[in-house]
Amino acid sequence: FGTPGQENSVENVILPPAPSPIPPSPSPSPKLLPSPQAKPKTGKVIINEILYNPGKNSQPWIELKNQETKALDLGGWKIVQLQDKKDVFLEGTIPVAGYKVFPLLNLNKNSETLQIFDGEDKKIFEVKYSSPIPIDWSAARFENSVWKITSQPTPEKDNVYFVPEGIKENFVPQELIPEIGFENASPTADGPINPKPPDKNNLLTIGFGFSLGLSLIFVVLKKKLII
Repeated sequence: FGTPGQENSVENVILPPAPSPIPPSPSPSPKLLPSPQAKPKTGKVIINEILYNPGKNSQPWIELKNQETKALDLGGWKIVQLQDKKDVFLEGTIPVAGYKVFPLLNLNKNSETLQIFDGEDKKIFEVKYSSPIPIDWSAARFENSVWKITSQPTPEKDNVYFVPEGIKENFVPQELIPEIGFENASPTADGPINPKPPDKNNLLTIGFGFSLGLSLIFVVLKKKLII
C-alpha cells in the first residue's frame, strides 16, 4: 500500500537490490590541432648576381640571396624589370643565408633596373646596370655592395671575381650602382658606395694652370739658350 505523506513502508515484498549509482563518464575533450604558423611575407633578400648577356647555349638569370636567419617562402614575391615593364612572379623557398636563381627571358643586354617586391608588394631591393659585358660573364655583388664583372658566374654559390690575363682595365665597364631599398636598412657598410665624381671645372682649371706653367718654363729655357 502506498503511504502518501508518511514514511515509506514495505511489507512482505522482496525488492531487487538498488543499483549502485554510476557517475557518467566524462566525454573526451576534442584534441586541439596546432594552429599553422603564418608564413612571413617579407624579409631581407638581395640581388646577388646577374647574367644578362648569355651565349647561344645559355639564358639570362638573376640570383637572389637570403640574408635572414630563417628560410623564406617566395610565394607572392616578384621581380620587376622596370625599363622593359615586365613582372616575373616567384615561387619556392630560399634557404637560410642561401641562394636561388630565376631565369629572366629577354633580359636587356645594355641597361635595366631590377627590383624585388615582397609578398606585401613592398619594394625591398633595387639595382640598375647601364653597361654591356662580355658574353657569358656575370655581374656579381661583393662586400660593401661593390659590383664587379667576372668571367666565372657562380649560380647559387658564393661569388668569385676572376678576369683572365690580357684583359685591360679600360675594358671593364663602369661600376654597377646598387640601390638598396630594404625597409629599416641603415646606410652603413652594407649600403651603396657611390664616389663623388670629379668636378670638370676644377679639372679644366688644373689643366690650364699646368699648361701655362710648362709654357713659362719653355720661354725661360729658350732665353737662356739664346744668351
